[in-house]
Amino acid sequence: MPRELLITLALPPAACSPNSRADWHERHRATQAFRTDAGWTAREALAGGEPFSACALAIRYVLCGKTPKAQYAPKDCDNGLAAVKAAQDGLRDAGVFSNDSHRQIRRVCCEIDRHAPHRKGVACPGSRVEITVIEAE
Repeated sequence: MPRELLITLALPPAACSPNSRADWHERHRATQAFRTDAGWTAREALAGGEPFSACALAIRYVLCGKTPKAQYAPKDCDNGLAAVKAAQDGLRDAGVFSNDSHRQIRRVCCEIDRHAPHRKGVACPGSRVEITVIEAE
């Protein structure tokens, strides 16, 4: 059975979206903060376990919920993947895997779940990004 690691994060800031109108400095700060949060969360999830070696991996992203404009709620998977790329870099920084090139990460899957609970203008507890790293067979 392949090994899996599940990491749950808040949705990325709106400035991480490729469609954001933020200036480069605001986008950079938001991307760095999201990358750092992903790295620390991944370290906690790995918690002394073995990192994934140089084997082939698959990464599955599930973006859940709707949020106010301060956070990003993607409308399609292409923009969702671009917004969470910083989280993938954070996982690499945390040592979950050694390389995020196509040689190690063979498959990336993205789903958008808009059925998480939502209250207008308020980030709800169900709004999140679930990242699953799976050791490919």
